[in-house]
Amino acid sequence: MFPQYRRLSNGKSYYEILSADEMREITASGKRWTEYNIVAKILPERVLITDLLEQRYAHYELISEKDFYDFLEHCRSQLYQF
Repeated sequence: MFPQYRRLSNGKSYYEILSADEMREITASGKRWTEYNIVAKILPERVLITDLLEQRYAHYELISEKDFYDFLEHCRSQLYQF
């Protein structure tokens, strides 16, 4: 079941869901990007992971592992890291 991959429909945030309580988020904004490693310890983090897994909202899109790593490579090679 894991990992699973999602992105926001605007293409600015990509998610690698590693388990029901752990994920990695890559976010691009302008010419900068940020990577967050999240281990859900509080309810809002758990809810976010659940929403992503269930694609509860239309703005979360299912993507492939290749899509995720292509985006990460683009960020690393074309953008500045925060």
